[in-house]
Amino acid sequence: MAESLANKDTAWLARFIQEMVGQSMPQQVAFQGADQVTVNNLLQVLDQIEISKQAFDYLGLGYDKWHVVGTTGEPAFQNGWTNYDITGTWQPARFRKFPGGFVSVQGLVKSGTLDTAIFTLPAGYRPNQALMMTGTNNAQIARLDVSAAGIINTIGALAGSNAFQSISQLWFLAEK
Repeated sequence: MAESLANKDTAWLARFIQEMVGQSMPQQVAFQGADQVTVNNLLQVLDQIEISKQAFDYLGLGYDKWHVVGTTGEPAFQNGWTNYDITGTWQPARFRKFPGGFVSVQGLVKSGTLDTAIFTLPAGYRPNQALMMTGTNNAQIARLDVSAAGIINTIGALAGSNAFQSISQLWFLAEK
C-alpha cells in the first residue's frame, strides 16, 4: 500500500522534489530549510508541476493522473456545463488525487444551469462532508459547494451568471 506524504521526512521530500524538477521549480516556491518545509507546501508544489510517474513510483507513493472531465472514461459534464475554452488557452475541468489523499480540482467552465451540478466526482475523490468554498464567476465572487456525494455545484444566487465559473480553487482531503 502507498505511504502517505505525512509519513515522509519533509527535508528528504524537499531535496527529492528539487532534484526531480530541477529548473522547472515554480519561482514562488523556495525551500529555505527543512524546518520551513511542510507537507502542505509540498502538496502545493506537486499541484503546480508535472512530476513523472517514475518519481512517484520511486517515492513509493503511487501516482494519479489528471482526470479530464468529459473525456472517455471520465465523469461527464451535467446540466449544460462545458469547458470554457476548447482551444487550450484556459485549463479544462480536471481533478487529481495526490499522495496523502488531497484532491485538487482545476478548470474553467461555462454555460450550465445555475444551482445545478457541474459534474460529480467519483468515489475516492469525494470529501467526507459537504464543503462550501469560493470561486470566481464572471469577475465576481461565487459560492461553490462540493457534496459528500461528489457533486460540484455553483450557487446561482451568489454567482449571478454562467458566462464562466472557475473551479480551480477546490483543494480538499478525500474520503477515507
